[in-house]
Amino acid sequence: MKGCLELSDPYQIAFIFLQSPNIENASAYTVKNGFTYAQVPATHETNKIIAKFNEGALVDASEFTRTIKRVRGQMIQKKNEMRGNSHENRNIS
Repeated sequence: MKGCLELSDPYQIAFIFLQSPNIENASAYTVKNGFTYAQVPATHETNKIIAKFNEGALVDASEFTRTIKRVRGQMIQKKNEMRGNSHENRNIS
């Protein structure tokens, strides 16, 4: 994804997604060197949300918790998909 930030902190990612569902819809997950990253659009809006997160913004705890769980689940799923693909590739050789 061009013009994106690669983030690996599920708390930061969840905060961004909670603040702007449009960013979540435009995001994708990728696995590099065994780590899962969310690729989010590198926009002024995203940067403002990250700054808000770093300042310790208040959030609704139950919504934030649900969003964190969803993000972590998607990150784990993506990593498992990549592991499955690499195991399949080894069996083919």
